[in-house]
Amino acid sequence: MDAADTNKYPVDPDDGSWFTATHRRKPKTTMNSAREPLPAKNQVTPRPPPLPVDNFKVIFRPRGGLRLSEWAHHVLARTICMTAGLAGETVNKLLFRIQEERNIAITRTPDETIATKLQAVTTLNLASQRYEMQAYVAALDNSYKGVIIGPEKNTSPSELLDNIYAPNAEVLHARMM
Repeated sequence: MDAADTNKYPVDPDDGSWFTATHRRKPKTTMNSAREPLPAKNQVTPRPPPLPVDNFKVIFRPRGGLRLSEWAHHVLARTICMTAGLAGETVNKLLFRIQEERNIAITRTPDETIATKLQAVTTLNLASQRYEMQAYVAALDNSYKGVIIGPEKNTSPSELLDNIYAPNAEVLHARMM
């Protein structure tokens, strides 16, 4: 067989070297025919945007069996702010988050006086029941904590600040444990 023979078709189409190729097109969907909805995949709810980093972070830890996940976020936020004695327009500016797996509420505020008022919250009244609450201001995200060993007992916080030397950082707070 030479090269000229390869370009020629077989003489007999029924000799078995031929086969029929079929192709089925998918039916086109028309405007009148609606597509079937796809089954829903396991959708993960998106995370909320992060809270501002440079603000004071106040953390609320409930005591006495209060599950924060059982209450609506806005109800908890309003109750905490009313207990702290904050005005209504201040409440709307605060950002609250509830971490259900840790059973804590977190809020951030740029104002130190508001953070101090929120830190003073010790009880919450929800549905005519009183719950104990521990609130504290957490250390800033861009700060570090450290332990100093060796100061004398009953040293005042001002003496501690005067005696701490940190060449690469500003000491914000010191206290005896």
